[in-house]
Amino acid sequence: MLRLPFVLDASSRMSPPDNPQLTVEMAYLPTLSINRYRTGRGIIRYEVQCWMDELAKIVGMMTRTSNIQFKPPIKIELELIAQDKRHPDIHNLHKVVADGISLGLEIDDKHFLFEDKSVIIGENPRLIITVRERKAGKLQLKVLSKS
Repeated sequence: MLRLPFVLDASSRMSPPDNPQLTVEMAYLPTLSINRYRTGRGIIRYEVQCWMDELAKIVGMMTRTSNIQFKPPIKIELELIAQDKRHPDIHNLHKVVADGISLGLEIDDKHFLFEDKSVIIGENPRLIITVRERKAGKLQLKVLSKS
């Protein structure tokens, strides 16, 4: 039996067919960070590594069972339900989420674009992660000249 204690809920949908989407609700840990222990060995905290592994497993299982194939670029939306007004270092949170999703989708995280949707103060801290393909728009570059 597969035990995933950090995964609270998961769903996938294929409508419209050209825009697949996965939503995973994970328990939020205040320690979700890529910051290492002070030993300098570059070791990620055990509970954070377990959290990332579970995210990778559930994303991988959902894509295989639903026959969903994501193509870069990928948009990742985050909604945080926190117990109080303290919030994580967003860069570190993005990196932890990106590493887990990258393993599950087998797509390099350089193709991910994050959008932080909301932070809500409430009971049962959790992180709602939505993964979808990002429709590529035209990139607009402005060239600034020295005056």
